Amino acid sequence: VEENCCKNPPVLNCPADYSACPSTSINPLTTGIAQALAGSPKCGQPIVSFTDDTLHFTNCFVSVNRTWKAVDPNHPNLFASCIQKIILEDKVSPVITFCPANITVQSGDDCTAEVSWPNPLATDQCGPVTITTSVPSGFRFQLGLAAVSVLATDVCGNTSHCEFLVTVEENCCKSNPIIQCPANFESCPGSLTGPTTTGTATAQAGSPKCNQPILNLSLIHISEPTRPY
Repeated sequence: VEENCCKNPPVLNCPADYSACPSTSINPLTTGIAQALAGSPKCGQPIVSFTDDTLHFTNCFVSVNRTWKAVDPNHPNLFASCIQKIILEDKVSPVITFCPANITVQSGDDCTAEVSWPNPLATDQCGPVTITTSVPSGFRFQLGLAAVSVLATDVCGNTSHCEFLVTVEENCCKSNPIIQCPANFESCPGSLTGPTTTGTATAQAGSPKCNQPILNLSLIHISEPTRPY
């Protein structure tokens, strides 16, 4: 006896599970459409439909179970179903495409330097990126070495970072003069005590960018205690 009836459920091919960025549409034209074939030659073309069960929904994470169903048009009891998982999530950190190079500058007369640098750049697979630095471009640095941190943050809080170094070299006067006193002087009462007799101090600049120091002399007289006879 040859089969001349519809007795088998449709054959349903579910689209592959789908993953994308949080802002992506989950329209079936984007995520994929199930395909169905009649279960046997005497069955009609199945009617395909779907329903969504949203398991989780935030700005940065969407989880949906999409149930596809194929039903024989003439025999509602003949059907097939499958589940397609749809995940919209961003777990990937931004990529910093440009981080400023290390910078070396000379200080000004005040022993500081205002340092600027080109803007860092970053990209992200799912949207815009916010870039911040530990100090802004144009910051005034003290002498020495300082690290500047660059932080790239996407809309879902994923981050990447880099850093560069700023060196401010001394080009100013920042050290006290160096003075060398003459040796202590002893002589008889009434002797001359001018610097030409007792000796003259010498001084030199505390650092290469300082001017030659100016020497000043001050005298302090200490009285000899009265001795008893």
